[in-house]
Amino acid sequence: MEPESYLDVALTKWLPRRWESGSYERALDALAVLFEERHGDRWLLDVLAAKRSDGMAAGLAALAEAVRANLSDESDRALEKAGEAVRSLRAAGDDAGALRAELEEVYALERALRPAECLERTAALVRKAEAKDYSWILGQTFLESGTCRGQDGDWGAAHHDRELALGEIRRAGYQDLELRAAGILSGAQTVAGNLLVAWNIGRKGLATYWSGPYRGVRAHQIYFNLYRSAENLGQRQAAYVFAKAAALAIVDTPRRRTEASTRARVARLAVEAGWFGEANAEFERAGKLFAQLDQTKADREYRARAELDRAEGEVAAGSSQAALYRLEAIRSQAENIGSAVIRIRFQQVLGDALWRSDRRQLADAAYRAAVELTEQRLATLPGSQERAGLMLAAAKAYRGLAELLCERGDFAGALRLWEWFRAGEAAGQRTEPDLDRRLPKLARESFLSYSVLPGGIVAWVYDDRGIQGRRLTVKSDTLEAVAFRFLRECADAGSSRQAIHRDARQLYDWLIAPLSDRLDPKRTLVVEPDGAVGAIPMQALMDANSLYLGERFAITVANGLVDYQRRMAAGPVTAGSKALVVANPALGKETTGAFPPLVQTKREGQRIAARFGNSVLLTGEQATVTALEQHRPETELFHFAGHGFSNAGNGGILLAPERNDATGAGVLEGKRMAQQDWSRCRLAVLSACSTGTGEARGPVNPESLVRGLLWAGVARVVGTRWNVDAETGVLLMDRFYEALLSGSDAAAALQRAAQRIRDNTATSHPYYWAGFQNFGSR
Repeated sequence: MEPESYLDVALTKWLPRRWESGSYERALDALAVLFEERHGDRWLLDVLAAKRSDGMAAGLAALAEAVRANLSDESDRALEKAGEAVRSLRAAGDDAGALRAELEEVYALERALRPAECLERTAALVRKAEAKDYSWILGQTFLESGTCRGQDGDWGAAHHDRELALGEIRRAGYQDLELRAAGILSGAQTVAGNLLVAWNIGRKGLATYWSGPYRGVRAHQIYFNLYRSAENLGQRQAAYVFAKAAALAIVDTPRRRTEASTRARVARLAVEAGWFGEANAEFERAGKLFAQLDQTKADREYRARAELDRAEGEVAAGSSQAALYRLEAIRSQAENIGSAVIRIRFQQVLGDALWRSDRRQLADAAYRAAVELTEQRLATLPGSQERAGLMLAAAKAYRGLAELLCERGDFAGALRLWEWFRAGEAAGQRTEPDLDRRLPKLARESFLSYSVLPGGIVAWVYDDRGIQGRRLTVKSDTLEAVAFRFLRECADAGSSRQAIHRDARQLYDWLIAPLSDRLDPKRTLVVEPDGAVGAIPMQALMDANSLYLGERFAITVANGLVDYQRRMAAGPVTAGSKALVVANPALGKETTGAFPPLVQTKREGQRIAARFGNSVLLTGEQATVTALEQHRPETELFHFAGHGFSNAGNGGILLAPERNDATGAGVLEGKRMAQQDWSRCRLAVLSACSTGTGEARGPVNPESLVRGLLWAGVARVVGTRWNVDAETGVLLMDRFYEALLSGSDAAAALQRAAQRIRDNTATSHPYYWAGFQNFGSR
């Protein structure tokens, strides 16, 4: 066994009782010698060298309680006891012990999601640990700093700190700690969307875990990251298997809250897979674990979420009455809890259960209560990202009310409500719905809006000529299967044309044909997707005359009428616009293995920059996050040609690393972009792989790269739905800018460029031309 395997027991049992028995003292002495011999770390020797005193005894006891609390996921108690330990040990002259207590404070702050305080503490702790060469504490502190920087949105610095941690840990030879670092790095790569790298780290981590006597928390960390990767890829059954493994790995640890939360996730995944018996069993296990906790505020909220998940599962399984009994049992707890989201979820799950029980009037009241709570909460949230997260949580209430309106035949009223919902993420004071006042301004476009309601999919066409709505015949699960199959077919240059045409015709018949008599090719077609519709490259749908939809219409994807018309106020892009072009950033040597250089993109960037009289071109090592940030405030046209990434929501672009990082890459993610000011930018073109795939499940997507830029103020964004062909992409972009600078709007310019590619027999497959999509406004 490695000495680090005994560290927790030494801190929680041996050190507080070291003077009770010589056996504890001997064990600690032997362990301290091993730490110095194997790792060059004198921390435990220095702790044992401090003079005995009542203050030191009290400090070691408080430190033991802090460690136990952190091991049990009790962050508030850990923070309290770690503070006591710092004060007592420092007063007793045990600086080494006080340093370890400071690390427990940092860990508790990180787990409590308090990044600013965490980073303030880690900066001081790093200096102290480096001065003493306490390698274990130093490695842990760098890991915590990286995690907290990630929580704070500083991804480049987070990566740098994690690399420092891994270097220090490997230098000292801490195997268990290296496994923790690998788990954290894997989690960071999962969040970043680099799922192949995350998978490889996880695979190697599991091999290491099963080769030695490591703690179950290490396996939980690895399996949990694999679960998130599988879930992001839409692999529900694989996600279930990994989440189940994560729950089993944590069983023999003190982390009851973590196990309970993980089992609740397993149950939710089982519900999504239709395995209701397994879901019920996991919910039972989670409930028993939650009942064992101290019932702090956090514990109550975790348990309430799990009970609401269970009620949703019962509704999905057709057991609405059981769900109603469960909801009644937790009503008081849910209605008096601090979390607005939980109160909203309670009312909307109640509404769903009542609707399924044919109690329409009561369902209406529950849905309206949830909507009212949502509107009250929106009034306190200034930022689009926070508002979008709330709207995502509250969507079922708006869908439920829209369903009830459609059942009454009031499709226009349902659309008014649905557009009001879509407008919720925009920052600013909410006013009364004004759809009818806005319709007369739609003389050059027609909106085609979709909504997945409890009773099925509803579609509307609306413009200055009025509103027409109807319920579609296709079921949601059937549409999802065909939509994602069609997306895969279009994204594969070698796929069968026959298969593509089959699915293109079928999707057209389901989604477009029922309302096609209201569509005019002279108008821009503005699509408001929902659910699986967001995954479909609409340009590639095919009508009865074997014409692609993109041949007949210029197409834009929008997030509602209010958002669309607000963005239309931005002026057009002209040759005099200030352009920032970033092409083929030089990535670090490690990142280059997964993302090889794209030589063609440099040529693309040069050709585009030459079209603008006032342009800045950043390529190679110059294309860093810092350089981009320097030019961002005045940018009116932003073009990026390089590597992008995306999973089911998150996305970003890869830039050159800063000078102090020769291995990685600068990462600019959608979340970070959303916090920046891009309000002068009239158009952003992301000519990179998969920059628009985060838009596959609209209408509200708080982590999408496209959405991040739109929230930041960009009027319209062109992104890609799959890994585009680099050579054809250069040609398509050339045609796009030619049309754009000739006076076409972005949607029409993209249509003309796609037509030029499609007319060439060698590139007529949708893979080459249907991957680019315009978002925001035309």
